[in-house]
Amino acid sequence: MNLHILGIRHHGVGSGAHLLRRLYEIKPDHIIIEGPVELTDTVAGVDLTEFKPPVAILGYNPADLSQSLFYPYAAYSPEWQALLYAQEHGVEYTMADMPLKFQFGYTREEGEGVGEQTHPIDEIARLEGYESGELWWEHRFEQRRSDPAEHFEAVMVLMRTLREHYGREDGYNDIREAFMREAIRSAKGAKRERVVFVCGAWHAPALEAYADIPAKADKELIKGLPSAKVETTWIPWLNSRLSWRSGYGAGIDSAGWYDYLHRYPEDDGTIWLYKASKLFRKRKMDISTAHTIETLRTAHSLAALRGLSRAGLRELSDAILTVMCEGDEILLDLIRDELIVGKAIGKVPENSSTLPLLGDFEASIKSYRLKKLDEEKSYTLDLRNETHLAKSIFLHRLAILGLPWGRLAASHTKGTFKEVWVLKWQPGYELELIDKAIWGNSVESATQNYIRDMAARSQDSVELGRLIDLSLTARLFESVSFLIERIDALISLSHDVSQLIATLLPLMVISRYDDIRKLDKSILETLIEALIVKITVNLPNACYGLEYTSAKELLTLIASLHEEMRLIEEQERYDAWIRTLESIARDMTMPTLIRGRITSLLFNAKHLELDELKLLLSQALSTGADTLDSVYWIEGLLEGSAVILLIDDNLWNILYGWLEGLSDEEFDHILPILRRTFSGYDPKIRRDLGAKAKAGLGQGETDEQQQVEFDTARAEHSLEKIKGWLYYA
Repeated sequence: MNLHILGIRHHGVGSGAHLLRRLYEIKPDHIIIEGPVELTDTVAGVDLTEFKPPVAILGYNPADLSQSLFYPYAAYSPEWQALLYAQEHGVEYTMADMPLKFQFGYTREEGEGVGEQTHPIDEIARLEGYESGELWWEHRFEQRRSDPAEHFEAVMVLMRTLREHYGREDGYNDIREAFMREAIRSAKGAKRERVVFVCGAWHAPALEAYADIPAKADKELIKGLPSAKVETTWIPWLNSRLSWRSGYGAGIDSAGWYDYLHRYPEDDGTIWLYKASKLFRKRKMDISTAHTIETLRTAHSLAALRGLSRAGLRELSDAILTVMCEGDEILLDLIRDELIVGKAIGKVPENSSTLPLLGDFEASIKSYRLKKLDEEKSYTLDLRNETHLAKSIFLHRLAILGLPWGRLAASHTKGTFKEVWVLKWQPGYELELIDKAIWGNSVESATQNYIRDMAARSQDSVELGRLIDLSLTARLFESVSFLIERIDALISLSHDVSQLIATLLPLMVISRYDDIRKLDKSILETLIEALIVKITVNLPNACYGLEYTSAKELLTLIASLHEEMRLIEEQERYDAWIRTLESIARDMTMPTLIRGRITSLLFNAKHLELDELKLLLSQALSTGADTLDSVYWIEGLLEGSAVILLIDDNLWNILYGWLEGLSDEEFDHILPILRRTFSGYDPKIRRDLGAKAKAGLGQGETDEQQQVEFDTARAEHSLEKIKGWLYYA
């Protein structure tokens, strides 16, 4: 067997070009390519000419999706070139590396599996004054035009030296290389004559020495490894993700530059600078032909000064920064994002995915003309348009499934029918879909079943109410009936009024949606009625004995429910609700904060006459009442609005007289509470209250008050107190 070990840099443009030329020279009858053995069948089942790189093979453990690896291929990747050559020429090929089933089962020690070119090459690059190992390798190997055989021999010599000086014990890589050597032995046993092994350069010396390492030793090394279940599928990839160190250990940071080198191997930088100039002009920058010519001259001069045969990325970038950007590095970031990294995203044939859910997803985005882009793109949807509505439903379903491709930047409000979605694709999103594939073969069925499963396991009626809202927005009507039944079962056992109200509120809003007309509305109405009855009966007991914080939380829910109750059409339900509030407002054993707030709700809804409000205020501020209880009642009454004090002088005078009668010690004690009450009011309201306080008593005094001789000294004393109170508020 004539074995040729061709050590390459993963995604190296020069490596791919040298490899392809070498393959035509060798004319192998068998090609072995670094990669888990499971990838052999994944590649064999497709026609690679139908793919548009960058693409990737995703290997994953269906029982644990945290165990997954991506194996990306760009058009210029040496592995991709080898696979294309093999398919085009009918050459048998296999993947040879540690199987994924063992990789997922294997527990790596810290530092294992990081020796592939990374640290040794970076060290050499630093010694020669380069910023990175990638740039050094590009100049020393990728851009050098030499005889292919000599190129790979030079790589082998370098790697032998590096492994001798920088090699360290690495159990993970040792196992991987044992599997690779076993693949060589299998090819030899099959009587192959001309075998090419395409592998990461770091592994080349270890594979070259396969004959010197006993097969028994390798078999012992790989024996008894723990394993896991593995599945694979093709997915599109992005230029910006070729730097990920997943699967192949040597990611690249300049995918767009490498693609340019692959497409225009003979270009001296002219096409690159043309692209840069065009990009700047799109940003309204004044870039002339003279700028482009001068930039090219500068790049070539820099290459000559640095002893390079041609201008590379560093020379072109330095020249662009100097001439076109006039030293502004922020502008150079545009070149990096758009050209050096690039926005390219690949495509895979529709029939290449092994999961029906992924296939349905791909068909849907094609139908809706939604593009997987590595940058944010906004879509404004008019929900009155059937096509736009379908897109909205689709994106809402994906959000429920946990695929955050789309972010809802703005949604329709009353009087409009608009949604604005911002989409940005990440390759890992396929994993989210794969994770949900067990729920159904389409996005719709998977979302329906996923919601039903969440509902079956949930004991939180509030969460179930949220799921109803999501289901209606995503038009998952089959789920709604199940969710309603589930909520009904939970509330029958619950006596937590706060939770019951929190469950009811979104349901009452939902019941007014036009969408609900597509369902059996009676089911939801029955649930709402049951919740209202239960809340109405249990609310008084829920209010007893509450401390301040709990009372405030409950009052927030009561106020929200009160606003919803005012919109219902069933008068009987509403009347029962008002009777419950009235009983709480008049019950002297209730916390005064709750009594005051509910009194305010009743008065504002015109269910409490002014005379009765005065009476309740007088009771709350009576001489026998605790000062702290009185001020809490006032806080509840005035929460959200103090306009009532500006409008009605009689209420003002009652409060004014109560404050005037407080001792200095009592006033100082309640001042923080009063300040908290008034601090939330509109500044204009506070100014008007200050002006009214300065004027003293209002004009609505009772006859008894008018007959009492006015005590100017006491009034001025009270006025100073109120001024201080309003100042601190």
